[in-house]
Amino acid sequence: METTMTKEVLNQQGLNQVVISKVERMLNRNRPGIATALCRLVEEGSILQDYIAPIGVELKKNDHKPIV
Repeated sequence: METTMTKEVLNQQGLNQVVISKVERMLNRNRPGIATALCRLVEEGSILQDYIAPIGVELKKNDHKPIV
């Protein structure tokens, strides 16, 4: 039983290494695009702010204009 378990663990480790290598190659191949996307996310995240403002049906019901 131990031998079967050891073979399964070794097989899984081999498969894990194949996946890790494939992901690393993909990241290295697409590095410029990934860097650009990350920079854009950081920039947009620093300038965007979320606001909660009452709009829609409730305002019309109370005869108010949206606050933006």
